[in-house]
Amino acid sequence: MKKTFIHSRSIFLLAVFLILISVGCQVKRQILAIGDKAPDFILSDLSGNKVSLTGSLKGKEILLNFWASWCSECRQEMPQLDKFSKSYSHKIEIIGINIRESKEQVVSFVNAEGISYKILLDGRGKAAELYGIVGVPTNVLINKDGLIKNRNLDVRQMESYLRQNN
Repeated sequence: MKKTFIHSRSIFLLAVFLILISVGCQVKRQILAIGDKAPDFILSDLSGNKVSLTGSLKGKEILLNFWASWCSECRQEMPQLDKFSKSYSHKIEIIGINIRESKEQVVSFVNAEGISYKILLDGRGKAAELYGIVGVPTNVLINKDGLIKNRNLDVRQMESYLRQNN
């Protein structure tokens, strides 16, 4: 009788444990749609200053460029994004968000490539998670009101958009 009780209790505890684990593992990635409010975040820039999305809006649109230095497509589009940040600074602010790389790696890469637009560090991937980022590069265009205007723009689409809306 005592063995049956212990065995039943062990099975019950194992079942509860498995249920809790399976519920905990079902984390949904937030998929933001066009027109959704862009989630705010606070990240550090390369100088250690805290930067928030809401603090960056300032009457301009924002392009969030989620990237990593090991990504060849990211490296290819960054010079063009740098050019846009200079040519269209009156209209848009480009903010690069590096995902899960050390500050030293990012500083070294940015300096070597001569990137001048704002770079933020998302060392734990929290901002990327807020935006449902599953691959890099991913570009998210946010309008002046803080709403998602477009996702997954490539540099050609971005250039066309900036020229039309200049």
